[in-house]
Amino acid sequence: MELFLRKNKNLAYIKDKEGMSALHLSAGNGRNPTISVLINECPDICELLDNRERTALHIAVETGYFTVVNNLLCRRVFSDLINEKDVDGNTALHVAAIHGRYRILKKLANEKRVDKDAINKAGMTVIDIIQSSSQIAKDKKVSLITMLKRNGSQPSLERRALMLERMLEQIDGLKKFEMTPETELKAAAGSTDSVAITSTTTGNEGKKAEKRVRRYNKWSPELVKNLANINLLVATIIASITFSAAIAVPGGFDSIDGIAILRRKTSFRFFLAFDSLAFGCSTASMSIHFLVTFTSRIIHETYAYPITGVLLLTLLSIASTVFAYIAGTNAVLNHHSSFGLSATIACTSFIVPVSFFLVRLVVVLHKRDRALVVATFLIMSFAISD
Repeated sequence: MELFLRKNKNLAYIKDKEGMSALHLSAGNGRNPTISVLINECPDICELLDNRERTALHIAVETGYFTVVNNLLCRRVFSDLINEKDVDGNTALHVAAIHGRYRILKKLANEKRVDKDAINKAGMTVIDIIQSSSQIAKDKKVSLITMLKRNGSQPSLERRALMLERMLEQIDGLKKFEMTPETELKAAAGSTDSVAITSTTTGNEGKKAEKRVRRYNKWSPELVKNLANINLLVATIIASITFSAAIAVPGGFDSIDGIAILRRKTSFRFFLAFDSLAFGCSTASMSIHFLVTFTSRIIHETYAYPITGVLLLTLLSIASTVFAYIAGTNAVLNHHSSFGLSATIACTSFIVPVSFFLVRLVVVLHKRDRALVVATFLIMSFAISD
């Protein structure tokens, strides 16, 4: 090929009936070495378009040859053609979304030179096409849309108007509607456009649908962010306190062996157990917070923050800290009267405010769901009995 082009470079510019040049055909068949020779010998061949005004990049994306796409993106002569539109107004990014080329979509979405807000002649951006595509899996749609929005992409004005209209219908949504199983994953991931509203005829179905939406919308992104920040602060404080308590144990250390003096007392062993539990739960909560954020940034995908799990870990560490204090006090004090007074004060100052909060919670829940009241009462009874 290289020898032919050196003798007659016009061969590279010959087109077939569909207007495809040698570069188009090579891109459509995944011939990376041929593409490199053609571009090196005839750099301006990249500007050739077929009868549908497609570049070689359009063809490579449509046929799904990732290595060819990567080769063309690395070519300096192709940098001005990355956002070229075909006869339908589709860029290479549009074509990747239309044909469901997930790997190529991720590559183009992370390419700074690609225009993520380009609109084709149908008035659609790449996000619009992804949302309406049947060739891309649901979890991959969520990942791609999150990635594109992070890089500044937005749905078209028409699609945003539709999303706003549906949001208003949900807010006003005393109407009867239900979520289809196909769109539940998207709704849980925060995609407003994914909510399919269908009319129902019975009041029971409407109530069930309303409960589903409440379940998905109870953790708003702003609420999750605030809770995560507060939880991280509390977990950090508890981890610091319990670590210090483990280093400076009640009763001190033996000056000769460096071993805890009260190590043989049962109450001291309980202190170590509760202190270790509090330290482990608080550090686990901190680690999960860090890992979720770090992992999402590394692989450019967003995971739901496990807010319930980390809150439970932090609550368990708080309770363990209280029991560690009581056990440590018991280990240090010899007189039962002194221990009884300190334990009573500690338990009272902890249980009374928490119980007051739980009672108020029961009153609120009583107006919403009696089953939840029963469950809360059982939990309180079990906690108090312990």
